[in-house]
Amino acid sequence: MSRDGRRRAVSGGGGKRTDTKSNIGGKMERHELEGVDPLRWNIIRTRLDALRRYSAIDAPTHEDAASFADEMEMHVESFQRLHRAWRVSGTAAAIAGSGANRGKRRKLSTSLPSEVHSCVLEAITRLGSRSAFKDIVKETRWICDRRGLKSPADPTIYQILMRAREQGGESSGPAEILIGQVRLKLPVRLDSKIVMPKVMLAVRSPDGVILAASVAADPMSQIDPGQLVGALATSGISGSIPIRATQEAASVAGSACVVPERREEISRRMASMLGRKIGLLGIVYREHCATDATKLPMSKQDEWVSPDDLVLALRLSAISNNRLRAGGNEPIAPLILEADNI
Repeated sequence: MSRDGRRRAVSGGGGKRTDTKSNIGGKMERHELEGVDPLRWNIIRTRLDALRRYSAIDAPTHEDAASFADEMEMHVESFQRLHRAWRVSGTAAAIAGSGANRGKRRKLSTSLPSEVHSCVLEAITRLGSRSAFKDIVKETRWICDRRGLKSPADPTIYQILMRAREQGGESSGPAEILIGQVRLKLPVRLDSKIVMPKVMLAVRSPDGVILAASVAADPMSQIDPGQLVGALATSGISGSIPIRATQEAASVAGSACVVPERREEISRRMASMLGRKIGLLGIVYREHCATDATKLPMSKQDEWVSPDDLVLALRLSAISNNRLRAGGNEPIAPLILEADNI
């Protein structure tokens, strides 16, 4: 390629690729964005576009690299390291950055002495990750006492328990589908507002597989549980498994197959299966615990998510959740409904 050709590639003119593989929401992008924090998607798209244009240059010079580095507002050495990481791994995750500056770090349970951490894991293994938290605490204290160790604080035990729940693995108990509403700890830009969206989940018990979800970017929107129940029935994904939902949702759904249950019990059971996350997305079970979306921790490279990306993020996270619980089998692809016509 001539120097003029390289210049066009650097400036984003003739060198910019327009194939469908980089289309937003396309199959190739869904694959590329899997495992990447949605708050980094915009910068990832910018970086992928630049890296592909740079890679299209025949024998790029240091001057070419410097031009791309200027475009991406980084040092040329940083750009070259980024390019090498992408060439070696071929994944967007390699160029996403760590998010190390995203707010205050939560103290990790791995900072515990290994023998104390093992006591907590042993208690969870003995009782099962879906056991009541107070029982896990009691068992942990008993094990630590027997071994002459100081039991960790309750919040630390809770953190380890929720991580165990996020990994799945529990499969004993009757098959049921729980329908409950949560808020996503994901800041979404909706017109002039930044909001925490809400999602109604249909989760299969006891394995925690997400069968369907209805998402509303606007937390003030009402999600129709009848639509979710109808989609489950139409798709055949629910089979003849009984469905439990809150009394309000069961009434609105208007289906004889939906058994009413207390909202607190639905939330408790869903939390015992899913923990505090669906894939990379944090979830809040209690409406009053949903914080101001503008106060969610973000780094300088993070950007608020669009409503379209919200739907994609939920889909990828639900697939990730189901893959963890598939036991090596092909994970169930969840139905994703848009409650407020996102």
